[in-house]
Amino acid sequence: MQKLIVNFATVVLAVLAALFVFQRLQRPPKADVTVSSSLTPQQQIIRDDATRGMSVTNTAIQEYYSNTGKWPASNEVCGLPEPEAFHGKSLTRLDVSGLTVTLTFDAKSGVDGGQVIYTGQTTPQLVMGIQWKCVSPTFPDIAAAIPDCTYARP
Repeated sequence: MQKLIVNFATVVLAVLAALFVFQRLQRPPKADVTVSSSLTPQQQIIRDDATRGMSVTNTAIQEYYSNTGKWPASNEVCGLPEPEAFHGKSLTRLDVSGLTVTLTFDAKSGVDGGQVIYTGQTTPQLVMGIQWKCVSPTFPDIAAAIPDCTYARP
């Protein structure tokens, strides 16, 4: 019995050692610097501010819907700060109205008063969450900053 325990412990240690060596020999994944480095400073600002703003907003809207079965009419209703309270490097306001989220930027984005508008499309009972369609009427090169976003002339 003691020999069986020693053999088992030896096998476990050998497997752990092999996993350790395997992990050490793997090359770390190469960072995707091409996308980030090819962005202009304005595009990087738009991308960062939009990502942060929508992360918080998406969660708040989904929680509100899960609790009430309705889409929020405003920031306040879904527990978000007032639209003017959202600030980023260039973001000056974030407005929620149902399944529409409008982000407004200042001149640091390249367009004073520039907007990025997300419109939510739901799946049945939010099983897959909200699918956001992104459009900008003011940033012609928005797809460079936010790949899933398109430019739509006003």
